[in-house]
Amino acid sequence: MQKALSVYFSCQPVSLSSLKSLAKKNVHQRIAGFRGYTVVKITGQIFTAFMLKNGSSPASLLLFSAFLLLCSLMCIMRMKPKVKQEMPERRGQWTLMKEGVLYIARHRQLGTLFVFLTIAMFIASSVDLILLSFLRDVLSSGVENLSFIGTASLSGMIVGTALVPKWYKKIERKWLIVPPLFTLCISIGSLYAIQNWLVILPLFFVQGIALGCFNITFVTYVQDIVEKDNYTRVFSMYHMISTSAALPGILLTGVLLSIWGVTTTVLVISGMLLVLGIAGILAIPSLGKGNSAEQTNIETVAV
Repeated sequence: MQKALSVYFSCQPVSLSSLKSLAKKNVHQRIAGFRGYTVVKITGQIFTAFMLKNGSSPASLLLFSAFLLLCSLMCIMRMKPKVKQEMPERRGQWTLMKEGVLYIARHRQLGTLFVFLTIAMFIASSVDLILLSFLRDVLSSGVENLSFIGTASLSGMIVGTALVPKWYKKIERKWLIVPPLFTLCISIGSLYAIQNWLVILPLFFVQGIALGCFNITFVTYVQDIVEKDNYTRVFSMYHMISTSAALPGILLTGVLLSIWGVTTTVLVISGMLLVLGIAGILAIPSLGKGNSAEQTNIETVAV
């Protein structure tokens, strides 16, 4: 089932690369698309949490989810293409993948950002596993409360997406991408002292605001500086990193949890995020503001 879902969601690079063409230069319209997706995701989180609280079986919820995915697929199939990108010649997938990697590596800002993204996803992907172990082993609380924590985080992401349009053209974009790592460090590190799961909600709401700023700024920045012919290649790499970096990160966290326990793992992961945030400040070059004239002229490096 997980493999089937991965095929379904593999259309995300196409969606991300199409937003720029559909919304042109209007940052507000592009961000509104992400905000709508987040609202729907929050609704699903709340619905799932309450159904589990009221005794619904996971199997029935999975069947209902499969039905909704089928309805979504039918709607997508009825859509008529508005943006079609013509390829000059037909090339193999492996060639396209190599071209995408080389394109990112040739540009100083993109190359550094994607390295930063890979390490961040490797570390941050384990948050759900840490929360699950924390609720079960430390607080002896129901694991369904994880849905409420996720809802608080997603609610914060909506606030973050509402703030980005106001800041994107006024603030150096680097400072919308790096600081969220420190917020995530604080929210995870606070688990070391928390004794009630309700206290987690406001912390992860603030974390959601930071992550909303990070996600929207990162994607919008890439849309601004990447040439049209390379949209799909770059966003395919973005999607691959976002999904594939999670598995090794979760495996590492599982090993740490089994060896050191929850509280020590919380401190280790928080420390790694702190170090990554400091490294991001030092290593990531200036990205300019959203209305900078140089946003389509990124620096190239020899590879």
